[in-house]
Amino acid sequence: MPPDEMLDWLDARADLLDQIAKRDGAARSATSLQHEIAEAKRQLVGLLQDTAIAASAGSLPLNGILATAEVRIRTEEANAQKRTELALDERKLKADVERKRGVVEGAEKERAAWNAQWKDALAALSLSAEGPIETIQEQIDAIDQMRETSVKIADLQHERIGKIERDIKAFATEVERLVASVSVQLAGEDADEAALKLHARLNASKQARDSLNEKSEAVENLQKKLDDCDRSRNDARVIMTGLQRAAGAGTIDALREAIQRSDQQRALKDERARLRDARSRW
Repeated sequence: MPPDEMLDWLDARADLLDQIAKRDGAARSATSLQHEIAEAKRQLVGLLQDTAIAASAGSLPLNGILATAEVRIRTEEANAQKRTELALDERKLKADVERKRGVVEGAEKERAAWNAQWKDALAALSLSAEGPIETIQEQIDAIDQMRETSVKIADLQHERIGKIERDIKAFATEVERLVASVSVQLAGEDADEAALKLHARLNASKQARDSLNEKSEAVENLQKKLDDCDRSRNDARVIMTGLQRAAGAGTIDALREAIQRSDQQRALKDERARLRDARSRW
């Protein structure tokens, strides 16, 4: 073989060997890559823990498994978010339950205190807390009616009786003034007694001093005032008697006690209404 051809053949041989080496390297790289892909697929299948994918993992492309893994990851992320939200809701519910439990416990304590007050109040009214609620209600209604009557009596006491008492005091003052100006000997005596004695002396004065116009006019004025005082005193007695009869009280002190009991019953009813309103809001 000529030298030139020998050189060309050597160059061609070197190129061929180089291509063969590259081919063998590429084959080794492809094999290694196939192993890496298979290992990656195996790891993904293990992470997915899906028997259907595990059975067909050999025939599935890596991209298909990756797509499935991405879907699974998004699903797991959504589930994790949902679990977080559920945990937050659970904490909120537990906190709300604890709050409501505290409210209920407070209500139970207040109810127990109210029951104790209720029993004490019924005992103060000589009522049995163990009786039927209907019977207790009827008794309370009767007490309420008595209370309304007592309120009317109290109103009369504050309005009419007060006026009568003022009239009586004014009468006593006027009698004292008249006694001081007419008869010093009667000073310090009871107004009624002094008035009676003044009446007697007035009659005697009328008979003895008919000729004295000035004294006669004073006596006439005194008579009018005494008559007014008598009427006021009689009216006061009639009204006081009527009030005592309406309240079933034999004396003024008994009438005052009936009014005090009425005030206690009113306070009891107001407290019961307040507690009922509080329970309705619970």
